[in-house]
Amino acid sequence: MPSSSLSARFEGFAESTRLPKRSPLQLNRSTGRENLTDSECAGAMQKKYVVGLVVRTIILLLGVALNTAPRLAYQEQFNMTTLADPIVGQIAQTNLQLFQQMCSNGYSVAELGTVADAYRTATKLFANRFRSCGRPFVAHLVGTGAVLVWLKAPVPLVVAALSHASYQEGDFPNSLEGMTPRKRKKLRAAIGTEAETLVAAYTLSSRSVTGLKASHARFKDMSSAERDVLLIQLANELDDYRDLAANYASNANERIEAIRQSSQLQAELAEWLGQPKLARALRETYADSIAASVAASLVSSFPDAYLIVPNSCRVRLNILARRLAVKIKNRLRRHLGVG
Repeated sequence: MPSSSLSARFEGFAESTRLPKRSPLQLNRSTGRENLTDSECAGAMQKKYVVGLVVRTIILLLGVALNTAPRLAYQEQFNMTTLADPIVGQIAQTNLQLFQQMCSNGYSVAELGTVADAYRTATKLFANRFRSCGRPFVAHLVGTGAVLVWLKAPVPLVVAALSHASYQEGDFPNSLEGMTPRKRKKLRAAIGTEAETLVAAYTLSSRSVTGLKASHARFKDMSSAERDVLLIQLANELDDYRDLAANYASNANERIEAIRQSSQLQAELAEWLGQPKLARALRETYADSIAASVAASLVSSFPDAYLIVPNSCRVRLNILARRLAVKIKNRLRRHLGVG
């Protein structure tokens, strides 16, 4: 409810319970007595005030109960978990929210324009792709970039975060999955050399539990660029689990087990990067995911990101087969923690 409406409601409530001004004659008529002493007048007025206050309080409490009961019944019926104002609720999921968040954090108009260009590139590469939970892939990309904006990172890092999955999941024309010289040239022209270099390094990095353990072990020896890539990785993980997203994937158990093993390690890495806010957000988001339950009817049938081909298009089987081979190769590499 808007604050102005709430204020007006309680002002009305206070006015309705205010002690009424009545003449002794009016009081006499209401009691059937010809004369009332001053103390009797005050007692009668006070009694009416208390009764009115009690009645109106009961009405308000009943209103709250009636408004809340259906929601509680729904949650109990579907065994749903709801989140109480999570930190990630402050982080954008759409381009418009991202622009507002950037304005609030002091980014310039030119910097907003750079991010807007990267967003337009992302919409072309991920126009018909979705995350395993059913969320549009572009929303995940915006969310990952927004984590960097929340941390007030430089724009090249924001753009790289917004483009981080381009080589792995982006739909380049007549191209294989994975990073190729042709793709790099196209993306570099679209988002700039610095951001594209970070995306390329992100693509080659390992985000498995094995890879995170390796990063944890060699953190002190990491270069500045490697730490930037690690920050994008952690931002990706945070957005990937926000709003219980992992719990809606068909392989939710596998995803939850991964954060059981790596949540503390990721939080420590965030702290070492000088990002205590990120460390706290990771801990809280992962704790919510581990404790949560969602209705079975809402769980996706997909374990990974998927493509919906428009009715006016058709799948080219030769390209699909080649991409599948590259995908298997890349997943094996990431599983083994190969850089």
